[in-house]
Amino acid sequence: PKTGKIHTYHKDAMHFDYRQSIFSYNKKIIVQATFQLPENKETSEGEALLRIKELLVKRKAGQPKVQRTFGSVFKNPKEHPHSAGWYLDQAGMKEMRIGGAHIPKEHANWIVNSDNASSRAIKELITAGQKRVFEKFGIKLEREVVYLPEDIMKLE
Repeated sequence: PKTGKIHTYHKDAMHFDYRQSIFSYNKKIIVQATFQLPENKETSEGEALLRIKELLVKRKAGQPKVQRTFGSVFKNPKEHPHSAGWYLDQAGMKEMRIGGAHIPKEHANWIVNSDNASSRAIKELITAGQKRVFEKFGIKLEREVVYLPEDIMKLE
């Protein structure tokens, strides 16, 4: 970001893992990506497209139906049997609201900006979720959402 230069990386150089890559630790921003999927001789193109459509329908059914969301707020905790959304739901976070930000009833690991939410309201909602889950389960949820510029400054 400081230089404005564009770099190209091969997949092996990016060290992709569950919700993690080299971009989690450096100050680079992904502006474009190209994917090449492996061939599958056991599944026809039509079958593959049908399966993809089924998965998308299933996934979207459990997500808020609005555009102004952050997507997943927390990473799923490692070494624990449930997703971050499950723990947040059990901690009573669904439909919690602070200012213009709220947790939707469809998925507790999302935040919706329903009324010009301030960054302060969003951060307070994130903190409330972390606190409730820790108090109830002893689990420290790690944010997937990146705060700019605070989180980037920590990398220096």
